[in-house]
Amino acid sequence: MRIVFLFCMLLMLIGAHTQGIAQTPDTLWTKTFGGPGNDYVYDMKQTSDGGYILAGSGVFGAGGPNVYLVKTDADGDTIWTRFFDANDSDHASSVQQTDDDGYIVACNGFTNLIRLNEFGDSLWSHDYGIVAHSVFQTDDGGYIIGGGVVEGPWIIKTDSYGNVIWSHFYNNNFFNHVIYVQQTLDGGYMAAGTAYSDSGWSDCYIIKMDGSGDTLWTRSYGSTGPEEAHCAQQTFDGGYILSGLFFWTVKTDAAGDTVWCRNYGYDGTGCAYSLQETHDGGYIIGGRTNRPFMEAQFYMVKTDMDGNVEWEFEYGADGYDIGHNVRQTDDWSYIMAGWTDSYGIGGMDILLIRLGYPAAVEDLLAPVTEYISLSGNYPNPFNSSTTVEFSLDKPQFVTLTIYDLTGRKIRALLHEEKPSGTHRIFFDGSGLSSGVYFYRLQAGDAVETKRMVLIK
Repeated sequence: MRIVFLFCMLLMLIGAHTQGIAQTPDTLWTKTFGGPGNDYVYDMKQTSDGGYILAGSGVFGAGGPNVYLVKTDADGDTIWTRFFDANDSDHASSVQQTDDDGYIVACNGFTNLIRLNEFGDSLWSHDYGIVAHSVFQTDDGGYIIGGGVVEGPWIIKTDSYGNVIWSHFYNNNFFNHVIYVQQTLDGGYMAAGTAYSDSGWSDCYIIKMDGSGDTLWTRSYGSTGPEEAHCAQQTFDGGYILSGLFFWTVKTDAAGDTVWCRNYGYDGTGCAYSLQETHDGGYIIGGRTNRPFMEAQFYMVKTDMDGNVEWEFEYGADGYDIGHNVRQTDDWSYIMAGWTDSYGIGGMDILLIRLGYPAAVEDLLAPVTEYISLSGNYPNPFNSSTTVEFSLDKPQFVTLTIYDLTGRKIRALLHEEKPSGTHRIFFDGSGLSSGVYFYRLQAGDAVETKRMVLIK
């Protein structure tokens, strides 16, 4: 009887998949982190070993909250934890694994930037006199930091040791702090945050900058109600997506013009704190939502590329359960982090939730297009030569092509059948001038593009 039941379930899932109806993933495991005090997480990323890095705040000793980091393996088990009494910095707001497997941490306090090695040991730290909300490692090995002061948003570009190369204060009466900053595909930068109009309503904004931090354009997005941006990202098509209060989400083109906007969550409640473009071209957005007679719930929504809902996920009990960060993992599953007083050992504890599909049906729910994985070239930037690595799930005819910044085809590196597995292709750029180049991998219907920088 059990075999018949499983067979029927597989047929139902196959039918749902072929009709384009996505299946909500199951909760595979949950983990909590923290002590008897209140512990919070404000950023979470998957690391190169398949595990996760969580950054936030915790209480240790007799002092108040301070920077708290947890490194886990792929199963969510703790590898190491670190507390940093960083001159009364009250929490870590952003974390990213660096190209040497260490970490860079932005802090909301008197220390703004902490550089760690792969074991979580501090290498150096800097205070720039701002509140730092976001950090992103740039192609030159340095960092771009977004945050602000009381008067408005501030963006700082540093070298690989955190020394300031340039900084820009955006003296605008309406722009609040930058909540997210990243390097864009053209070598410039984008920043996002919340702006306030003459009428007092709040709107979301994007600032697009060139490589020196000079403003190319700004856009604001809103209606007659309050909109606040808490998360943003440049998308693979060169456009942008941002979300925040009430899960009001805006997708734009490369010029910042609105393509679509949507509201998610329960009855106009809650807030999105994290989003990511997924492997299939859609989006995953996570945060908290509020149900009647409940304090708060972890909430995640998966959409297609046009913002249409594919599935939703909620998690929580009767307590105060705040979902904050979501990521799609390398194996197409999902991970979500936040804090809770419904679970754990006392006070607020960090909660990590792993979502996925039963192994028996996981392959059935995979995208119908061929799967390819194009890794970043190494080294990048490079002086004369570099290596491009990619993986195939099955034998396929592959083309690998180099383009310049204008889209002009420079060289075809590969145009042949390749077996499944990982492949490394050598690229000699000694005859090219310094600049930004793109490499595009196509295998069947699947296409991926990444950027490389040649410096002589």
